[in-house]
Amino acid sequence: MILKQELEVCDLHLNRLNLAFEKIKKYYPFEESHFPLANADDVAYLDMFTTRFAKLQDSTGEKVFPVVWDVLDNTHDVVPDPHQEFLIYQVVRQEGIQIA
Repeated sequence: MILKQELEVCDLHLNRLNLAFEKIKKYYPFEESHFPLANADDVAYLDMFTTRFAKLQDSTGEKVFPVVWDVLDNTHDVVPDPHQEFLIYQVVRQEGIQIA
């Protein structure tokens, strides 16, 4: 149940991240020549993008990763790299791992 709730929080961050990216993708790939942004809305969307990215990374690393590791009962010989927390979130979502 905890994992399901945390994944819902991650989904919210990812949805907002995608929304913000749609608004600023004209600047992608982000290069120094694109900054500073003249449009205040674009500045707000860039701020939203970076904030949601950080929140998603924090949520996956601090909440999802430990729960998944506990579910695995720490029985694996190889300890996953905690810097790959977003990858774990993607695998849980894309592979359709069932969450009670």
